[in-house]
Amino acid sequence: GIKDEDGLSDLVEGLCSVKKKEGRWTASVDIVRDDADAQLRLERQADVGFCKNECLTVQRACQAALSGKEEDLVSMLLGGKKLKDMKKKLCKKVCKKDIPKLGSKWKDEAFEARDQKELETEDMMEKMKAETGMGMKMYKREDLLSMSEGDMEVMAAREAYSSERAAAKMADQDL
Repeated sequence: GIKDEDGLSDLVEGLCSVKKKEGRWTASVDIVRDDADAQLRLERQADVGFCKNECLTVQRACQAALSGKEEDLVSMLLGGKKLKDMKKKLCKKVCKKDIPKLGSKWKDEAFEARDQKELETEDMMEKMKAETGMGMKMYKREDLLSMSEGDMEVMAAREAYSSERAAAKMADQDL
């Protein structure tokens, strides 16, 4: 596990963002409602899903719950505090709020799991970007097959231009 303050700060910083590995849990939560009068409840899924409105809602709730308390969370993690104690300290204000009635506004989204290989590829690309400073774009096979020859030429030119700019930027930093 992570034991240093910088590492924990980075972890907490990405905790509510599905784009970060440590925040990917937000895309594993399905918001469900048993019937029209019931409150919403969260169901943790075994897989990571596509991030649609429900995932964005979970991210916003996470950000609201942690807003201004990131340093407190880091120091509690460093101090080895128990989950119960952390929840008590971080959840004071938010947990006291009354749960509003929803009415019929809620529209459920079916949870749709993502391909594990795609997630592993994203992690690898993120690692490479962190190491080299150069970003890459991932394309699905179906997307490539549906592209015309002109589309592919434009894509290749855009990628080459982007690589040249990144290389020039890195060369400027080395000076």
